[in-house]
Amino acid sequence: MIGRIIFFIFLILQPFIGNAITSKFFNSNLNSKNRTWYSKLKQSPLTPPSIVFPIVWSILYILLGLSAVFYLMGQSLNLVPYILPYEAQMLLNFAWSVVFFGLQKPKISLIIIFAMIGLTGYLLWISRGKKLAFWTLLPYFLWILFAMYLNFYIVVNNNDK
Repeated sequence: MIGRIIFFIFLILQPFIGNAITSKFFNSNLNSKNRTWYSKLKQSPLTPPSIVFPIVWSILYILLGLSAVFYLMGQSLNLVPYILPYEAQMLLNFAWSVVFFGLQKPKISLIIIFAMIGLTGYLLWISRGKKLAFWTLLPYFLWILFAMYLNFYIVVNNNDK
């Protein structure tokens, strides 16, 4: 029981921990020079102001962790069908910033987002019977669909980048 509670706390904190690790170890890749690169790209008119992103991601990270907890509460010992794709999409989520900003590879980051959408869509599908899990994951899914659009816009409208 205590182990499960610690695991659930980890699931809620994991997105923040992963983001902090990514920022710490890849900070040189996510520096102001690369943010300047981003600001010079032709961006969608629907691109939100920069201040929106940390606010939205903080909310989505909490919902993402809660969704995993809501899905896994009361589950039997076989957590693999949920945890494996969940962890895979988390790794892709962390990799996206490094690939997009650090490596300045919008095309590769677009492929990463397609994989994230597929994995998150699967998580939604298997959690459809658990309403809290489904509804707390849905905003994340919708946001990465929007992020895919923004990334796609950059790929299409910045041929030289």
